[in-house]
Amino acid sequence: MSRVSIAAHNDRLPSLIEVLHESGLMQVEDVHHDKDYGAAGLFPGRMDPEAGRLAGYELRLTRIIEIFKRFFPEPSGLKALSMPQKERVGVSRKRSEEVCAEASSLLEMVENAVLAAEQSIVRAEETLARLEEERARVSELSGLSVDLSHIGEGSYCTVRAGRVDDLDSLTASLGKANLEYHLETARSGGTGKEGYFAVVIAVHSMDAERLDAHLKPFFTRYELQGISGSPKEALEKITAGAEEAKAQRRQALDAIRSLNEGERFNLVALREQIIVEKEKREVSINFARSECVHIIDGWCLSRNAKPLEMLVDSMSKGETVFDARPAGEAGEKPPIHLAQPWWVSSFKPLLSLFALPKYDEVDPTMFIGIAFVAFFGLMLGDAGYGLILLAVSLAAWFKFGRRSESVRKLAFLGTLLGCSTILSGLAFNSFFGDLIQRLTGREQLYSLQIGGLHLPVDGIKEPVPILLMSLAIGLLHLNLGLILAAYQNIKRRRYRDLVFGQISFFVFQPSAIALIGSGLLGMWTLPEVWSKICLAGTIIGVTMIFINKKGPLGLFDVTGYLGDLISYSRILALGLGTAGMALTFNIMAELVWKMPVVGPVLGILIIICFLVVFNFAIQALGAGVHSLRLQYVEFFGRFYEGGGHEFSPFFAKRRYTKVEGLEYVKEDIVD
Repeated sequence: MSRVSIAAHNDRLPSLIEVLHESGLMQVEDVHHDKDYGAAGLFPGRMDPEAGRLAGYELRLTRIIEIFKRFFPEPSGLKALSMPQKERVGVSRKRSEEVCAEASSLLEMVENAVLAAEQSIVRAEETLARLEEERARVSELSGLSVDLSHIGEGSYCTVRAGRVDDLDSLTASLGKANLEYHLETARSGGTGKEGYFAVVIAVHSMDAERLDAHLKPFFTRYELQGISGSPKEALEKITAGAEEAKAQRRQALDAIRSLNEGERFNLVALREQIIVEKEKREVSINFARSECVHIIDGWCLSRNAKPLEMLVDSMSKGETVFDARPAGEAGEKPPIHLAQPWWVSSFKPLLSLFALPKYDEVDPTMFIGIAFVAFFGLMLGDAGYGLILLAVSLAAWFKFGRRSESVRKLAFLGTLLGCSTILSGLAFNSFFGDLIQRLTGREQLYSLQIGGLHLPVDGIKEPVPILLMSLAIGLLHLNLGLILAAYQNIKRRRYRDLVFGQISFFVFQPSAIALIGSGLLGMWTLPEVWSKICLAGTIIGVTMIFINKKGPLGLFDVTGYLGDLISYSRILALGLGTAGMALTFNIMAELVWKMPVVGPVLGILIIICFLVVFNFAIQALGAGVHSLRLQYVEFFGRFYEGGGHEFSPFFAKRRYTKVEGLEYVKEDIVD
C-alpha cells in the first residue's frame, strides 16, 4: 500500500475528481483530520453546493422507484437469479447540469402521474377498509327491521345500536333503571350461551346519559354514520361502494404498471448517474484547500502508484504535484487489500465474520479455509450427507453461478465441504449412519488395508484411533499458528517475542511429548541420553515461557496450550454425534417398518424427515459452528488479532450503467 498526496489547482479539480472516481485507483482520506494543515495556511475542504441539488433529485427518483417496488416488487432469491439479466445502459460523460436536466425532464413526465395514482390507491384502500368494517357491523344488525339512519342522536329520541353477549343481564339492568325504552333484538351469531345478540334500543333524548351508563357493562356500541335504509339496503350500497373502490384501485394500479414497465429501468439508471455525480460533488469535503490549491490525501495499491501518477499527469498536463511513498510510518493505519486467488477468496467470508487482518499481519484466509473444510468434513463425517451437500452445491453452481459471483463462491465452498464430508464418511464407515449396512447385512461399507491401517474405522466401536487423530490434527494446527506468529515477529523485528513466545513452545513440545510417550504412556523407550536431553528441553522451554510472562503466570500459557489441544477432541465428539443420531433413527425406522400396513410409510417418513432432514441440518450446523470456533479461538489465539479496514477506493459503483468512451474506467458491477 502507498500513501498518496496530490496537489492541484482549483481549475483542475473537477477533472481530477472525475479521473479518480472513474479509475477507482485511490482511497480518499479526510485530510484535515489526519494532519494539521492550519499552520500551512490551509483550510478544510467544502462540499460542492451542487451536491444538495443532486441529493434532491436522488430523493425524488428514489421515492418513485420505491412506489414501483411496493406495488410490483422485484424477484428475489433464486427467482431473481433465474430472470434474464438486463444489459447495462451505455452513458456518455455529462456535466452535472445535464444530468439534472435529464432527471427533471423524466420526473416531469412520470412523477405527478405516479404520485397521483399512488394517492388514488391509498384512498381506495382506505375506503375498502372502512366499508369492510361497516359491512361487518351492518351484517350483525341484518336480523332487525330498523332504518339505520335513525341510529344516533335526534331532537327527541336517541337510538343506540350494537352487540351484547348477555341479553338477560342487559334487560335486568334496564329494568332497574326505571327508563321508558323500546328494545329490538335478534340473535346475530353463535348458539346457546356462546351466542351474541344484535340490539337496537331507543329512549327519550333526556334519558340518553342514564341509558349509556346502564349499557356500558354489557354493550358494544356501533357507530354507523352516513348509513341509511334497512340493513339489507345498506349492505347492497356497501357492496356497490366496495366494487367502485376496487375499480378505482385497479385503474390506478394499471397506470402505475404502465409507467413501471416503461420507465422503471430508466429511472433506476438515471438515479445511479445522479448518485455517481453526487459522490463526486461531496468528496471535496475531505480535501484541504487554500485560495488556489486543493490537496487530496489517501491510499493506493503500490502497484497502481505509477499508473495513477501517469493518469493524473495526463489529465492535468503536468500541472499537478503527485507524491507516493510506501506505507509504514509510525502511527499510520493503512487499509488492507487481500490479493487472493479466486478459490481462496471463497473463504474470505469466514475471515470477515471474525475480523480482517491489520496491515502488517499475515492473511490467514487460505489456512482457515482449508482447515474449515477438513474439520467440517470430519465433524459431519457421513458420506450420505456429503452427497446431499455436494449435489445442492453443484446444482447451484451450474444453475446460478454464471449470474452471481457470490453464489459461485458459496457453491464452490459447498462443493469442497461435500467432498470432504464424503471422504470422511467413507473413512468412518458411515452412509446415513448404518443404513447401507442394515440393507445389505454387511458390517462395513468396504474393506481396505493401507500399511498397518485398516479402513473404514468405525468411530462408535473404535473411538480411540479417531481421538488420537483429532489430537494430532490439533497439534499440527496449533503449531501452524505458532509458525505464522514467528513469521510475523520476524517481519516486525520483535525478536524477544519470537524467542520467548514461539521458540519456547517449539523447544517444549517435542521434549514433553517424548517424555510423556515414554514415561506415562509406554508408547516407546528413550535411551538415557535422549531422556536427559528431552528433560532439559522441557525445563528450558517452560523456563522461557515463564520469562515471557515475567513469572509464574507463564504456567497458564502451558495449561492454556494443553486446553487448546484437548479442545480438538470435539472433532471426535461431533463425528460420533452424527453417527449416533443416524443410528438411532435407523433403528426407529426398522422397528416401525415391521408394523402392518402403515409400517413402511412411517419408516420412510422417519428416514426422510428425521434421518435426512433433521439430523443433517442439526449436525451440519454444529459442524460449521465448531469448525469456526477452532479457527477463531484456538488457532487465532496463537498469532492473530485482526482489526484492519479494507481498502475502499473512491470510484463509481455501477450496476445499471456503463461509461462509454473512457479508457481509464474501472468496471465494477455490483453483484
